[in-house]
Amino acid sequence: MPEGKSDRHCINCTLEHETERAWLINDGTGTHWIPKSQAEIYEKRSDGTIDMFVEEWILKEKGLI
Repeated sequence: MPEGKSDRHCINCTLEHETERAWLINDGTGTHWIPKSQAEIYEKRSDGTIDMFVEEWILKEKGLI
Protein backbone atom coordinates (compact mmCIF):
# COMPACT_ATOMS: atom_id res chain seq x y z
CA MET A 1 0.00 0.00 0.00
CA PRO A 2 1.44 3.43 -0.93
CA GLU A 3 2.43 5.68 1.93
CA GLY A 4 -0.45 7.85 3.10
CA LYS A 5 -3.05 5.64 1.42
CA SER A 6 -5.41 3.67 3.61
CA ASP A 7 -8.05 1.06 2.97
CA ARG A 8 -9.75 1.99 6.23
CA HIS A 9 -12.43 4.58 6.83
CA CYS A 10 -13.51 6.29 10.02
CA ILE A 11 -17.20 6.03 10.88
CA ASN A 12 -19.19 7.48 13.76
CA CYS A 13 -21.71 5.12 15.33
CA THR A 14 -23.04 3.75 18.60
CA LEU A 15 -21.95 0.47 20.10
CA GLU A 16 -25.01 -1.71 20.75
CA HIS A 17 -23.34 -4.97 21.80
CA GLU A 18 -19.92 -6.61 21.92
CA THR A 19 -18.76 -10.22 21.76
CA GLU A 20 -15.27 -11.67 21.89
CA ARG A 21 -14.97 -11.42 18.10
CA ALA A 22 -17.28 -8.61 16.91
CA TRP A 23 -19.03 -5.32 17.65
CA LEU A 24 -22.69 -4.68 16.89
CA ILE A 25 -22.87 -1.05 15.80
CA ASN A 26 -25.70 1.27 14.87
CA ASP A 27 -24.87 3.86 12.24
CA GLY A 28 -28.27 5.56 12.37
CA THR A 29 -29.68 3.53 9.49
CA GLY A 30 -29.53 0.13 11.18
CA THR A 31 -27.34 -2.30 13.06
CA HIS A 32 -24.35 -4.13 11.62
CA TRP A 33 -21.91 -6.70 12.98
CA ILE A 34 -18.30 -5.61 12.47
CA PRO A 35 -15.54 -8.18 13.07
CA LYS A 36 -12.93 -6.94 15.53
CA SER A 37 -10.23 -8.30 13.22
CA GLN A 38 -11.32 -5.75 10.59
CA ALA A 39 -11.76 -2.65 12.74
CA GLU A 40 -10.60 -0.72 15.77
CA ILE A 41 -12.30 1.75 18.05
CA TYR A 42 -10.46 5.04 17.77
CA GLU A 43 -12.37 7.22 20.22
CA LYS A 44 -15.28 6.91 22.64
CA ARG A 45 -17.21 10.17 22.94
CA SER A 46 -19.13 11.52 25.93
CA ASP A 47 -22.39 11.51 23.91
CA GLY A 48 -22.25 7.70 23.68
CA THR A 49 -20.98 7.52 20.11
CA ILE A 50 -17.70 6.06 18.97
CA ASP A 51 -15.35 6.70 16.08
CA MET A 52 -14.21 3.46 14.53
CA PHE A 53 -11.72 2.70 11.76
CA VAL A 54 -13.13 -0.09 9.58
CA GLU A 55 -11.69 -1.85 6.55
CA GLU A 56 -13.23 -0.53 3.35
CA TRP A 57 -14.35 -3.94 2.05
CA ILE A 58 -16.44 -4.55 5.20
CA LEU A 59 -18.11 -1.14 4.85
CA LYS A 60 -18.95 -1.89 1.21
CA GLU A 61 -20.22 -5.37 2.06
CA LYS A 62 -22.52 -3.92 4.76
CA GLY A 63 -23.70 -1.09 2.46
CA LEU A 64 -22.21 1.58 4.70
CA ILE A 65 -20.29 3.29 1.88
